[in-house]
Amino acid sequence: MLDTWTYRKTERGVQAFKERSSFLTPQLRSLLIMIDGAKSVADLKRFGAALGDIEKSLNMLADEGLIEAPQAQTPTPAATPVGSAPAPAPAPAATAAQAHTSGLSLQGFQRQAVRILLDGIGPMADPICERIERCKSAADAAKAAELGVQLLIDSRRPEAVQKLRALMAQLG
Repeated sequence: MLDTWTYRKTERGVQAFKERSSFLTPQLRSLLIMIDGAKSVADLKRFGAALGDIEKSLNMLADEGLIEAPQAQTPTPAATPVGSAPAPAPAPAATAAQAHTSGLSLQGFQRQAVRILLDGIGPMADPICERIERCKSAADAAKAAELGVQLLIDSRRPEAVQKLRALMAQLG
């Protein structure tokens, strides 16, 4: 396993996440949440340091068929979660600028807000990320994101605070 590899969820991994499968330990679930097809193994090790042996956990998820290694990746839309791609994600500032010019949907806001939170503080953001993902309206999503802002402030992540607030401003 190379630190430059990226993993993505398989269709089975997406289902296990959505159904909150009981066989996933909290550590494996947190790691599965962070796997988005853009973060490298090195990123996962850095953001998931509190989760233990990341390489061992990645191997466990792969053995269960929940994630795909780079060699096994094929361009199947069903295996790729919405909003993720094997290519590196654009810089958050560019994403916010694109959202401003093209309008930001609730789903786009949710996806970007979750990414900012997970990139900023890792699995500690899981409860807020799940709350943001469950929102059915822009107003509810903004309220949930404000909790994320507070968590980022408490975690001393000013850049992430700025990105999330800019994204919230795009929501309207």
